[in-house]
Amino acid sequence: MQRVLTYILVGVVFLITVLPLLVFDGLFFPFITSKAFVFRFLVEIGVGVLLLLACIDKKYIPRITPITVFFGLFVVVMLIADLFGLNVTRSIWSNFERMEGWIMLVHLFGLFVLFEKVLFELGFWKKWLVASLGVSVLVGIHGVLQLLGAAEIHQGGVRLDANFGNATYLAVYTLFHAFFAAWVLFESKGVVLRVLYGGVGVLNILLLYFSATRGALLGVVAGIGVSLFVYALYTRNKKVAAGLVAFVLFVGISFGALVSMKERPFVQDSPVLTRIASISIGEGETRFRIWSIALQGFVERPLLGWGQGNFNLVFSKHYNPALYGQEPWFDRAHNVFFDWLVAGGVLGLGTYLLLFGSLIVYLFVGKFSILERSILLGVLAGYGVNNLFVFDNLLSYIFFVCVAACVSSRALKEYVTPHILLPKEIAMSLIIIVGLGLVYVINIPALNANGALIRAASPQYQLEDRRVFFKEALSYNSFASQEIREQMVQLALTGVRSDQLSTDAKIALLADAAIEMEKQAELMPESARIHLLYGITLRLLGQAELAYEVLGRAVELAPHKQSVLFEYAFAAEGVGKPEETLSLLKKAHELDPSYEQARELYEEYVLRLSKE
Repeated sequence: MQRVLTYILVGVVFLITVLPLLVFDGLFFPFITSKAFVFRFLVEIGVGVLLLLACIDKKYIPRITPITVFFGLFVVVMLIADLFGLNVTRSIWSNFERMEGWIMLVHLFGLFVLFEKVLFELGFWKKWLVASLGVSVLVGIHGVLQLLGAAEIHQGGVRLDANFGNATYLAVYTLFHAFFAAWVLFESKGVVLRVLYGGVGVLNILLLYFSATRGALLGVVAGIGVSLFVYALYTRNKKVAAGLVAFVLFVGISFGALVSMKERPFVQDSPVLTRIASISIGEGETRFRIWSIALQGFVERPLLGWGQGNFNLVFSKHYNPALYGQEPWFDRAHNVFFDWLVAGGVLGLGTYLLLFGSLIVYLFVGKFSILERSILLGVLAGYGVNNLFVFDNLLSYIFFVCVAACVSSRALKEYVTPHILLPKEIAMSLIIIVGLGLVYVINIPALNANGALIRAASPQYQLEDRRVFFKEALSYNSFASQEIREQMVQLALTGVRSDQLSTDAKIALLADAAIEMEKQAELMPESARIHLLYGITLRLLGQAELAYEVLGRAVELAPHKQSVLFEYAFAAEGVGKPEETLSLLKKAHELDPSYEQARELYEEYVLRLSKE
């Protein structure tokens, strides 16, 4: 039995490497949910099997290192922050679009334990890295096909995204694997293997380049610089030091030349070079505005923050009108450190930095070769720079956890090892029963809801069938109720604009959406987005007074967001308040006079009043 369980444990950990390839079209947000649901299943199975093995053989009992403590502290602090946040369900469970929340954090902690035990204590780390590099080659082949036009780029445009659905997700994946390739390359002795791993590293760098993700490109440059610096520092190798100087000069001169020639045709004709050449303070203006909003949110709730998944509330409340041309609802600060600051306050960010910083410290004091220390510090530096400009995703978390487990496995000579207090038979029975229960509760209702939602959102079904599917999706009482209800609103709005639906059918869709959005507004009283969608639905249903009331609440929650002011103005007009309508449209225009739509709506209404 022990041998079988060991095979399962090792197999589960190795299956983690194939997650980048998974996309199941039958799921809602397939690029995200496909990977996330399988990840959760694998971690739950792996942790359960590890605990069963620990009951049989003490060598499988997870050891506690300082890194384990810091990681665990971060998870506990974020649980407290989430429980005291503004939307506990969203904070704990997240949604289909992100599949994060505290549930993901605790799964990542479980993965950390699995990685440390299987990869580094049982000695599978090199085989696992090689397997992951092999998967990165398959990802690279997909990317090359996209580059050649033989495969679709899922997010549109020319930025490669492979099976990630987002170029930035692909970029950070390739960043990690470029360094992993360097690690196994220098650990290998055969010329053929070195050439092979070198080719894999180059392939990942090329994918990163053609993803045109500037944060990751800056990250890989910084990481290479750090690796060369650390290696030169410890070896006192003058050639490496000279290589570092040459690398820095090459990067600086190349970037300067590219910027100076950014108007040349060869730069303008290359989307990648154009994005790189446009790196500047001015180009980052949108990011700076979002970060400013994040800081305002932090000041408002400094200790434990707003809870995970609630940046959208901060964004609405402290919205900068100059962002009118960007996406309407940011749910991330596009900076990992600001994201944790908003989600967990100073305690959340502090424990995250404690975990990150402890990895750097123990890389200097732990049992690492100079090569390992150089490469791992380089990958952490690259990852850290990347995180200054984008937000994390499941795959980047996984490989960060892999590095953390590696450092933890060599952090100290002596470890604290917990003991199992219950009799073996009782402990194993509890592990199986509780484990199966958790697997069901965490995954099955959400999977069922996801399947029903994708059917409800599919135009191939009849309208009545889609209404039934929406009700089915809600019946599972999963964490995705908000997304389901928002999709009901989108269907209703699409239906209203359709010439093929009868008036009765349109009213039925709007009524379904209004009933459900009322429930969602009660669950999320601080969400301007929910009140906006609810108010629009009511207005289209002809419930003018209630729409005016609900949209007034939306304006209270997002007083500087022009799109919310527009809808409130329309509602005010619907209840016969022309002066208030004019005032609202004027305010929307004056928030940022460069916003063309706001100016046109205001001038049109002034003209209409002058004719009456």
